[in-house]
Amino acid sequence: MKIVSHAVLCGALMLSSCRNHAPVTRHFLRVPAEYAGGLSGIQRAKWLKENRRRLPDRKSLTATGHLVLPEISTLRGTVLRGMEVLHAPESPGRGGLAVITKPGDNLNVWPRLDLLTYDHAVYANALPKIEASGAPAVWRVDPGRKAITGYSGSGRPVAEVWWSGSGWRARRLP
Repeated sequence: MKIVSHAVLCGALMLSSCRNHAPVTRHFLRVPAEYAGGLSGIQRAKWLKENRRRLPDRKSLTATGHLVLPEISTLRGTVLRGMEVLHAPESPGRGGLAVITKPGDNLNVWPRLDLLTYDHAVYANALPKIEASGAPAVWRVDPGRKAITGYSGSGRPVAEVWWSGSGWRARRLP
């Protein structure tokens, strides 16, 4: 009887630990480092721990699917001005993620947008081709529409990316 109750307690603890983070935060911790500005999962977990008081509550993060991260630095000393993550669920265990990495130290580099789809813990690059004259200087996230708009250096919208319910779609704006 003792062994069964111990196993039930361990199982309950494991399940409750999985529920500590909103889905957007869990996916941010799990994506490969190449899509998170080169930050390892350990570095991202450390950042979340240090900044948990400044983050919105779990309910707000779950509702919006939008996580905004202030300035972070990598182990190599590279400073990223920040990151944004947008979570777009499709069905239980499936959906999409958009990760915007803002370059900090290198002012000659534009922000990078990585679009991913996931099937449980398997992430795949899902970047649709955007025929734009250049990379946008700024990406702005609209969590309500699950859309991201890219703006040129002059402030003109040049590209739009959105979650269609089953994948990422993109178009160049005139």
